[in-house]
Amino acid sequence: MNPPKMKSKLVLWLALVLSAILWPLVSSAGIVYPQAPAAGEKAALKYRLGVFDGFFRSFGISTDGLTFGRPFGVYVYRGTLTNLLSGQLLSLADQYAWRYPVMQGTNDMGAIDLKSDQTPGKYLTYAEGSFPSQRHYDDPTVEALRAAERFPRVQRQDYEFRYLNMEPEHFTAVWLHGQTDDILIPLPPTYGRMNAWQPYSAKQIAAILGPEAQKESAMWAKLFSQQKKLNQP
Repeated sequence: MNPPKMKSKLVLWLALVLSAILWPLVSSAGIVYPQAPAAGEKAALKYRLGVFDGFFRSFGISTDGLTFGRPFGVYVYRGTLTNLLSGQLLSLADQYAWRYPVMQGTNDMGAIDLKSDQTPGKYLTYAEGSFPSQRHYDDPTVEALRAAERFPRVQRQDYEFRYLNMEPEHFTAVWLHGQTDDILIPLPPTYGRMNAWQPYSAKQIAAILGPEAQKESAMWAKLFSQQKKLNQP
């Protein structure tokens, strides 16, 4: 008969072995979503009922079973051309809104953007909505999410799912924010500047968009200069 101490050591050893075997099955890295404001879904439902449902019915689209997918942050780049040329990109992106995907089963039906508001208990305000064209709605972020789940880096650590909009660069992307790095997945149209659905670093995107924005800025400056000369007596 084994002494009590030997039994306790054996049980502890078995627990450690089993946890090492089962841990990869119960804890895997991947895409994570931030915690949206508590009042967000209630506000999104208010605007869905007031805006979306009538639009759907006008196209003969059933509103039965509509739900919300997992909300995520919408970020807007606030930097200048100088910032972009120096490689500053994601550090100058601020959250503008929360996006609530509108779902019907597994089908994407549109999305509602609510402006961010950190005031406790205050509803988020309606920013804009994405509606289906006739009976079909294509959400490019869904394709980006499918692509992201296959990236080796995403399988090694967690990345927060975000959406990035850069104007006037006409660039949108899914932004995967990790603890050690960030991944940008350009969304169409990319205007031939980069490949949609492929992973890029912020440095790579800045290197593509910076010179292009500089050329466009120089072009507009030249046009304004010419217009000013024409308007002179």
